[in-house]
Amino acid sequence: MTWPGTGSTPTPRPAPGRPPRRRPFAITTADLDEYVAAISQVGALRAGLAVYRDFFTSADQVAARAKTPLAIPVRAYGGQACLGGATLASVQAVAPAAEGGIIDRCGHWAAGERPDFVAAMAAELAGAS
Repeated sequence: MTWPGTGSTPTPRPAPGRPPRRRPFAITTADLDEYVAAISQVGALRAGLAVYRDFFTSADQVAARAKTPLAIPVRAYGGQACLGGATLASVQAVAPAAEGGIIDRCGHWAAGERPDFVAAMAAELAGAS
């Protein structure tokens, strides 16, 4: 993959003297090409961004549902370089007993950047039922 109009390949790097907070090469060039192909389909971008268009409607729905807290096991994790602890904090508004935390060396795309972590959590939850 190259940056449009530049011909250069993206090369993510951590800030000097700091360890990476995400795994910049977890998403391969082939993965990026696949994402570009998928989002380039007619209507795909509009559908993907609809969650943001409906943010306030969704927020009202969550507020209404939060009046009756979830009593089921809930896990919520945010990537170290993305939402971090805010993910768990926001989920606890509707599931006060939710557990979770921060995924080290992870950005926004946990399943792509840390599939080992996601698979371990899924297996643990499946065994807990």
